[in-house]
Amino acid sequence: MKNLIVAKFGGTSMGTAQSIRQVAEIIKGYDSIVAVVSATSGTTDQLIELGEKALADENWEESFQKLVEKHEKIINELEIELDLSPYFENLRKLLQGISLLLELSLSAKDRLLTFGERMSSQVLAKLLNREAIDAYELIFTDNNYSEGNVNFEKTEKAILERIKASEKTCHHWFCGSIRGRSLYNFGKRRK
Repeated sequence: MKNLIVAKFGGTSMGTAQSIRQVAEIIKGYDSIVAVVSATSGTTDQLIELGEKALADENWEESFQKLVEKHEKIINELEIELDLSPYFENLRKLLQGISLLLELSLSAKDRLLTFGERMSSQVLAKLLNREAIDAYELIFTDNNYSEGNVNFEKTEKAILERIKASEKTCHHWFCGSIRGRSLYNFGKRRK
């Protein structure tokens, strides 16, 4: 296997169509790279706000629509065809559940906070005409919600197998998995 570069691009680097284009140009300069991306600038804070509004049973629809429009604007400016509606539909369902139960468990909060990275990785991957990989397919943690500890042996095995299949790829960061479907945060901690 060639030397592999792992590059992390934060929210500012993923904040606008122009900055995402710059990230794409950087990635194109390497033969073997894994790009790890954050949510677009400000998205994690918007998601936290949405969760808090849903928990307080306040109207979150306007804030939700701003988040949708922000991502649609970036997609339009990048001139790519990408449908993020499945992500937004799932986010809407989660917010409805929080609002209905008036409860924002650590599990629900972890799931809520992953939407930004999951969407931004799709945007970058589409721009590069590559596949985005959800980190929860590759990174395994224990069940400590909001502060998951990585199972390095299982994670390394999954990552190495995936790298063998595709050397240029794009995925998001800070969510892991346990039992294949649950999302846990690690690394960047939002209380």
